[in-house]
Amino acid sequence: MQGFQVLAAEVADYSKRVFDDGMRAWEQLLGVKSFDQAIKIHSDYAKTAYEKHIAELSKLDEMYAGMARNACKSVESRG
Repeated sequence: MQGFQVLAAEVADYSKRVFDDGMRAWEQLLGVKSFDQAIKIHSDYAKTAYEKHIAELSKLDEMYAGMARNACKSVESRG
């Protein structure tokens, strides 16, 4: 059960970080002086968001794999 709590906490933390990053990008976009500047802000945000998302998926994948390994060990130790 603890594995699910850790996983839930990680997902909640990631969601907060994504929201905060989006709000920062939005605040930057509100202050643009040119279309080119808006495109750069948006492109930088999209690139960073993608990279962070892929990193988070890898982290979650490892967490799920660890939970599965622990569950298998638990079942094996009972048998």
